[in-house]
Amino acid sequence: SRRLAKKLFPNEIWDTENGVKISKTRRAESEKGNEPAKLKREIYLSTILRKAGHSVWLIPEKKNMNLGGRRPDAIVDGLFAEMKLVTGQRKKIWDRLVYATTQSKDYVFIATDKNYSVQNVINTIKGKFMKALSDNPKYAYPFEFEEFFFISCDKEIHRIHLKEVWNAAKIKGA
Repeated sequence: SRRLAKKLFPNEIWDTENGVKISKTRRAESEKGNEPAKLKREIYLSTILRKAGHSVWLIPEKKNMNLGGRRPDAIVDGLFAEMKLVTGQRKKIWDRLVYATTQSKDYVFIATDKNYSVQNVINTIKGKFMKALSDNPKYAYPFEFEEFFFISCDKEIHRIHLKEVWNAAKIKGA
């Protein structure tokens, strides 16, 4: 993570909070609009990841990073990552996944403050896949990543294999 962050942002100054590296530019950017709340959520998620042994660098968002139009939130373990917090209904997880695919093709971390089980999340996603396939039998797998990480309200990190959920939805929908 360090090597990539330093390569992409050679003149950046980095702060450390709870073991998470945070770009000073990112902090300054966050002071505008509703961004302070967004940065606070990202630091919260990053701290969970850091405590689990991951290297996390929150990178500048507004700078043109020449990443093919993508603007990931962080570099986690040397790969680009998008972080989302779902505070509403479970179906919002799908919405966040769809949006996240435009921001990062490496890692996606979705957390919730609700008591959703991993099976609840899988069933929600499978239902979305099945509905899409029912509406359009030629519907194609919509994500560039095959898995994402779900952080439950107890701060446990769960790997969910989207491609497996997709394949199960195709079989059940057939």
